[in-house]
Amino acid sequence: MRHGGIFLGYLALLTLFSCSSAEPPPPEGSLRSSVYYSGAHSVNISGNVMPNMDNSTVGDTVLEGRDGFRVSCTVTAGGAVFDASITAPNGENLQVTGRDVGAQGARISMYFTVYGEPNVVSDTQCALTTIQALEAGSIWAKFQCDNIAVPSIQGTTPGSANGEFVFTGCKR
Repeated sequence: MRHGGIFLGYLALLTLFSCSSAEPPPPEGSLRSSVYYSGAHSVNISGNVMPNMDNSTVGDTVLEGRDGFRVSCTVTAGGAVFDASITAPNGENLQVTGRDVGAQGARISMYFTVYGEPNVVSDTQCALTTIQALEAGSIWAKFQCDNIAVPSIQGTTPGSANGEFVFTGCKR
């Protein structure tokens, strides 16, 4: 009987260590956006179904390292720290940074690279108008940017951008 107890204890420890060494899932993300400067552009990085909070649809996400997509993100509980980026194989890109984004109307910085355009468009005061979910490791949010700038084009009239993004599997 004593040897059986030792064996079960060993088995329990082995199970504990094997479960704790599992790698976390890779980060995933998606973006649906409309960007307006010198005409309308869209930056959409996702699978077949894009996020659409109005229809309660998270949509499809793209996975870090799969099919040429690059996704990285950090989301702490309550949104004290939020940094994320997603890049499509065609070069379209979104970079988002913000602090204390747990409150409605929090301000974040966003940088877009629009496919076929050699310019990065940005706004450092974009508003998160709705946050559907915010917890350690994930975020689903709408955004509105009212002062998009294109620094590489002199005299560009400020534009705007809106849409939403989803990131999951993020560092905490």
